[in-house]
Amino acid sequence: MKKRIVYIMVQLGIISFLAPFAFALSVTPARQEIKGIRGAIGEGTFIVSTNTKESQHIVVKWRDWFKSKENKEIEIKDWLEIDSMEFELIPGEKKKIKYKVKIPDNAVGMLMAMVSFCPRVEGAGVGIVISSPIYVIIEGTEIIKADIYKVMLSRMRKSLDIQATVVVENKGNIYLRPRGKAIISKGKKEIATIELKYGWPVFPGQKHSYIGYGKGIELKKGKYKMRAIINYGNSEDIIEETISFKVDRKGKITIY
Repeated sequence: MKKRIVYIMVQLGIISFLAPFAFALSVTPARQEIKGIRGAIGEGTFIVSTNTKESQHIVVKWRDWFKSKENKEIEIKDWLEIDSMEFELIPGEKKKIKYKVKIPDNAVGMLMAMVSFCPRVEGAGVGIVISSPIYVIIEGTEIIKADIYKVMLSRMRKSLDIQATVVVENKGNIYLRPRGKAIISKGKKEIATIELKYGWPVFPGQKHSYIGYGKGIELKKGKYKMRAIINYGNSEDIIEETISFKVDRKGKITIY
């Protein structure tokens, strides 16, 4: 009896590399995540639709979006099968494209493929390409670990708005999607909280800058602190770092 994957996490949405004007194509989910042990098998579905008045011939392509050193010998074809690599899409149709994942016995951490749907419309050449990633997490081999590489603070030019930047380094072997905030204080008093923009992943061995903007924060001359707080996984996966900075009478911010 085949091992089955415990669950498939699906988040709905649309990812496109170009804004959809003519020959618009829609692919959902925006991304899919599969978790399972080595040897497990799982299945998923892309739903592809169009709002054009013409039929479209769709070519499906895949490529490695991230590959760790541990998985460098594993090719996409070793673990991913898509049932239709080419198909016709008529106006108003919603077509289900199924795929199957079989986790290799030597896989570690995560595998990832970017699946692209490339429309070809008669008389118009190639249309707008829509891509959606598949993340595969190999349970029992994952390492979830991160660190704050750098914290920065600056004032937006000729305004009271402040930009907080926290650079997160992924020291594990699966992708992370951190959430975070930066709290500005003077003494024991909290002055402002800046939420960092959420959504972009950081891959193993890489760094990514998470940025937030504080609107109209007036900081008078003096010394301050900013505490960066990052949640990179479960509720207990929290990292923090505090920097000190001073503001002069002209509002210039200097980290020291």
